[in-house]
Amino acid sequence: SGFVSWAIKNGGYTLNRLTTVGFDSKFSSNSCNIKDSNCIGQPGDLINSRECHVQMIVAVDESSGKYMVAESTGSLGVVMREWNMHSSNCGNAETRILHMDSFFLREMSLHRNLLSGMRERSGHQARIA
Repeated sequence: SGFVSWAIKNGGYTLNRLTTVGFDSKFSSNSCNIKDSNCIGQPGDLINSRECHVQMIVAVDESSGKYMVAESTGSLGVVMREWNMHSSNCGNAETRILHMDSFFLREMSLHRNLLSGMRERSGHQARIA
């Protein structure tokens, strides 16, 4: 959870460090059970189990049914590895895909508005793509 919090924050987004329970509480409203065949994550989404662990999806290969995930393992540090698409990351505990797109879009919009306001106050024309 520390690595995922760090990665999001260092990607330019506002997010305090969260635990697995914190990720679930903050983002579970836009999530699905990983074992559901219609539950497909995208790069930037998280695989989270409240009881164990959180991983960030960095690539998706639907044809092989695999994700490439980044995670902190503790003993090995941060690693990237393949993960079966509909596999729990914590034994029989419920594992969810936390869809992060609305969070990232909201954060980008806040940053654009902040930048636009700064430009207007400084007298420069605001041009934001």
